[in-house]
Amino acid sequence: EIDAERMAANLESTRGLVFSQSVLLALVGAGWNRDDAYRLVQRNSIRAWDDGRQLADLLSEEPELDLSSEQLAACFQPESMLEHSAVVFERLEKLEL
Repeated sequence: EIDAERMAANLESTRGLVFSQSVLLALVGAGWNRDDAYRLVQRNSIRAWDDGRQLADLLSEEPELDLSSEQLAACFQPESMLEHSAVVFERLEKLEL
């Protein structure tokens, strides 16, 4: 049984930190050096956790960030994490357990 409201609440409780990899990959895709992208995401992730703020909000205020608001918002869409889920389920079905 899937409780969509509970799932949304769980995602919200992370302050957006579960999407930090998506932001990192978007920055690298936009031409950032991986270490610089990591430092920016890590610094803001720590602030989000320590200050009780949403990572997306902190990143939107980040002067160094050169992603558009649309690109940043796309990083925080749960659907993006499901992009390859069908492949995972196909592989699981092929396993002999």
